[in-house]
Amino acid sequence: MSTPLQEANSTNVTKIDVPQVAAFACIGTITVATNSFLLIVLVSKRHLRTASNTLLVSTLIVGILFALLYLIPRWAIPYTGQLPILCALLPSIGQAFFININLHVCSISLERYICIANPFLYDRIGKRRNFIILIILLWVTSTISQFIPLFTFKPIKSTCYYWADDLVAQRYFLIATFVILFFVPLTIIVVSYCRIYVIVNLHVAQFQQIVKQLNSNKEKLTKDRKAIKQIVAMISVFIISFLPFVIEFLIWQDKEFEGSEADIITLRVTQFLAFSYPAISPLLCCWFKANLRREVKRSLHLCWQRNDSTSTTTANMINYESRYRTIDFSTRPSMALLQEEAKNGKKSLPDYSEANETHSPSEKSEGNDDSSRNQDVKVINNSTIV
Repeated sequence: MSTPLQEANSTNVTKIDVPQVAAFACIGTITVATNSFLLIVLVSKRHLRTASNTLLVSTLIVGILFALLYLIPRWAIPYTGQLPILCALLPSIGQAFFININLHVCSISLERYICIANPFLYDRIGKRRNFIILIILLWVTSTISQFIPLFTFKPIKSTCYYWADDLVAQRYFLIATFVILFFVPLTIIVVSYCRIYVIVNLHVAQFQQIVKQLNSNKEKLTKDRKAIKQIVAMISVFIISFLPFVIEFLIWQDKEFEGSEADIITLRVTQFLAFSYPAISPLLCCWFKANLRREVKRSLHLCWQRNDSTSTTTANMINYESRYRTIDFSTRPSMALLQEEAKNGKKSLPDYSEANETHSPSEKSEGNDDSSRNQDVKVINNSTIV
């Protein structure tokens, strides 16, 4: 029986698994949406452009490119991965982004550990320039390490085939890559967050003693307990998402391994979990970071208000236009007709002279000056009111 990896990269046209394609398309779309939204918030807010958030920005970019360059082309678009050049490039691209995400998470955990355990050292090395250098090293390491096979034992061929010519070299390369660039960083992540957990737990114990004695600082104690829960949640989500898939992936690299139907289902479930982490990671950052959470809520609120005001303005314009169109202007004389009738001495408009003739006797006896003024007004009415 052929493995799922062989079926995805063989030259034979395979049957499209519609639920699987739809699931990967949804994961890719959500990944692009969540990472792009948080990236826009970080870049647009000046007070969020800190040196430490530079790593987070790079992580979001990795998530977006992972979905656009690997997840959607290979798993959400049928038969794309069976083209010879994409058949060779897409696995290397996916593994490079996979390693890159892991290295970024490892760097973030080390940054947080140094910030908490040794604040003075962090003040010296926590500069934006150092973070940029670190990001460049992460990108270069993950990219070069996964494109080495294309220039050595697994070159691009005219046909799509998963296995390399030298199976021993491929197997040892994958084992070395994932041990050095996945399991070692994973160990660093676990150790760093465990140390952070111990430090925060000690602070909680100290504050509990102070609270018992002084009955104060309860707010600080609550924040420390919340920090412990956040650490446990972040490390748990990362391990549950990545570790099972990496183990399954390495097992399937053995060509002699004939997986059962249960093994295939296990591989797919772990694959969904691993590919969902880039979509979940921005949500965890927003939930666990108070400043990000406030800015995201504010941005969503502004977008909601803008949509409401736009819809209200559009509705008012439609109502105004509908009322304006109901007025019948056909019975109203044109400007040219009014001017022509005024020249001919016809009364197309009410003549104010008639109103002058209906004045009271006392008003008629005001004198010749008033009557001459009324005559002037009558002439003006007949000649200039249009």
